[in-house]
Amino acid sequence: MKKILHLPTSTSGYSNGLSEIEIKNGLNSKVLITDRNKFFYKSDYSLFSKNPIKFFFNKLLFVLNNRKSFDVYHFNFGTSLFDYFFIGLPLLDLKLYRGKKIFTFNGSDARGWSNKIYNDAISSELDSQYSKNKKIIIRRFFNKLKLKIVNKYADTIFTVNPDLMNYLPENTKFLPYAISNWNNINKVENYLETNNKIKILHAPTNRGLKGSSFIIESINKLKKKYNNIELVLVENHTNEEALKLYSSADILIDQVLIGWYGGVSVEFMKMGKPVAVFIREEDLKFIPSEMAMELKNAIISIDPFNIEEVLSHYIENVNELKIKAKLCYDYVNKWHDPDYIFSLLKKAYL
Repeated sequence: MKKILHLPTSTSGYSNGLSEIEIKNGLNSKVLITDRNKFFYKSDYSLFSKNPIKFFFNKLLFVLNNRKSFDVYHFNFGTSLFDYFFIGLPLLDLKLYRGKKIFTFNGSDARGWSNKIYNDAISSELDSQYSKNKKIIIRRFFNKLKLKIVNKYADTIFTVNPDLMNYLPENTKFLPYAISNWNNINKVENYLETNNKIKILHAPTNRGLKGSSFIIESINKLKKKYNNIELVLVENHTNEEALKLYSSADILIDQVLIGWYGGVSVEFMKMGKPVAVFIREEDLKFIPSEMAMELKNAIISIDPFNIEEVLSHYIENVNELKIKAKLCYDYVNKWHDPDYIFSLLKKAYL
């Protein structure tokens, strides 16, 4: 039986989602995390410690004891246990593992905070937040070095965000988001039949990257225009708490800047609810053409400057909102289905 280890972050519960898919398909799959895991995703190994010395030795002992223990080491968020990126010493432990090495990139781990990959119309806002940040300047400088090392040692490279294909090595493959507890997220019946208000949900992990200022301003304008609108802002909740809030909402606004949707959208669509999001058209060439076509039909397409106008249309035409809800549900069950994701994974693992 193949033994797989996912490490070292709990980013979006992605490792858990992959591990659950692999276990279902008869593989021995474990999850290791080194971060604080503020959303309380499950893990088999947790090495985090507030004491930096203890934290260092937790990781060192694990590498020494387990560098030959697994057939596949699947590194999440483009990092490893000893990745001193900011001082120019990335992925120091990578050559030690005696098994296949697979990398998945999730977003900022490969973008390097380059403004050109965001919505060009709002680059000045991002400039003000990031261009003078010393850590980000260093990150940009070492990003190419890190990617060269990944390309040298990785047997397979995946990304869950198609825009990253512009920056990652040419052999990178697109892999749709896998979410934790797929089978426990059920379709909410009687969508929009019982609520007196239309609840619009926004759940930013980072307000700047998601364009939250545009979203919140637009929703506040909608609340003045309609008396049945409510904004549900979800931040700093565990994944379990967040899912409960999602189940009571009617529309999700994911983001309006970075051009793709996140794990929250997958969870929301799995509940049979519609997602409003900015999708960058030119990046769709990196995903299956059928997936791109069905995505464009399913989502409510928005950008920073038309949020109010677009949502007004759907608020006034609730039947169209219900159609989008069904299309999103069909889309997510096809393109994020665990069996489909495993069909892509097993080619890399086996």
